Amino acid sequence: MKGWLAVAAGAALAGSPIPPKASEVPSIADSWRLVSWERRAPGGETTHPFGHAPGGQLIYTADGRVSVHLLDPSRPAFASGAFLEGTDDEVRDAFEGYFGYFGSYTLEGDPSAEGGVVTHHVEGSAFPNYTGIDRVWTATLRGPRLTLETARDPGDSPDASYRVVWEQASH
Repeated sequence: MKGWLAVAAGAALAGSPIPPKASEVPSIADSWRLVSWERRAPGGETTHPFGHAPGGQLIYTADGRVSVHLLDPSRPAFASGAFLEGTDDEVRDAFEGYFGYFGSYTLEGDPSAEGGVVTHHVEGSAFPNYTGIDRVWTATLRGPRLTLETARDPGDSPDASYRVVWEQASH
């Protein structure tokens, strides 16, 4: 009887796609350098929040941690040279020219095949409204490039979307 059940179960599974083992799915755990950051407005207009050559780094660790940093490399330095002694205008420019957060992440699916979904569970952010939220991204891995896209960003207009392209820092 047990042998018959094993054969029947095997036959039933034969027509079903078997998901790849976790060890067969390419890992996104790595250090990534920012290539581009695009914001798509509800009307379809595409802008580059920190220009066409932004700076940035994304780190995914093997144990599920994420750290994201984006910046406008043309931000002016503080005249005083001291972190806590910027003028109101300097502090505003510094804040508006930098974006970052950290937390944990989960990856579902295979970003090198049909695509995966990576969710950033934000624990702390330069933008306080992101702290405690999940940022859900479609992830596509092609060679040394990782593209993250979101259909909606909880910290922006309800219909704005983002496309961020990263390249492995070691490449």
